[in-house]
Amino acid sequence: MGGSAEGYESQAALIESQSPGSTGTDVSAVSMTSQGAAAPARPDVPLLLTMCQAADRLQVSRSSLYREVGRGRLQVVKLGHLTRIRVEDLEAYVAGLVAPPREA
Repeated sequence: MGGSAEGYESQAALIESQSPGSTGTDVSAVSMTSQGAAAPARPDVPLLLTMCQAADRLQVSRSSLYREVGRGRLQVVKLGHLTRIRVEDLEAYVAGLVAPPREA
């Protein structure tokens, strides 16, 4: 059969856009916020970070990151045997960091 993959993909997109009850919204371009509301997905920013990626973003070691997880200060997501950190959890962790008061 001589159809190209590109042809099949465009046919599938056309059928999807014309199907009854279709809103025309590309669900792959929408993600869910932690409150459950739909938010536009940013393809350049992953939803989950590996421990190495999160440690790099914080400019700390992986050991330091695991220590914060162990202390309950940072939440992780387990996907089977994989450990990931949601971007919004990492941002909330950073927002909650406060320097200790200096002694006079």
